[in-house]
Amino acid sequence: MILASIVSTAALTLTNYSLPFIMLWFSAVVHMPFSVGYHLFLPISPATYNRWRKLDLAFIFVASAFLTFALDYFVLPWWGTLVNTATAVAISAIAIVQISRLQIGQTLQRATHCAFLGSIIAVYLFPMCYRAIEDGNSHQIMHMSILCAHVMEFCFVLDGCKRAL
Repeated sequence: MILASIVSTAALTLTNYSLPFIMLWFSAVVHMPFSVGYHLFLPISPATYNRWRKLDLAFIFVASAFLTFALDYFVLPWWGTLVNTATAVAISAIAIVQISRLQIGQTLQRATHCAFLGSIIAVYLFPMCYRAIEDGNSHQIMHMSILCAHVMEFCFVLDGCKRAL
């Protein structure tokens, strides 16, 4: 993860620090410290575990809001970018409030969390689908393949969620 952030930071210099590229870079880098901290500090104590788990989960949604803006910027008109990014921010805010309410030792409500994850993924993948529909002969076939993979991953997680309940 650290190497990826270094390479991403170096690549940022090639883009003249354009806002969508900064947001794309930030979406990749903002979640990293909390994910690393969560996995490193897991065995210290239940309170530490809970704090870092909440930060890890919350910053998945923070990163997704920045990613949404970056993917929208060159695809949608300004108002579409505004609406889609605002939707991502709203979903992220609601999810973060739910995550912040988790108490020490409390299990995550998997169905709710899966719904939030599925929603935020649908929002940030929307511009890729829009572009692929708009220009079906473009290189977006790759992005549609990635979308299909995400749909399958979501179905897998949803099935796991149903089995856990």
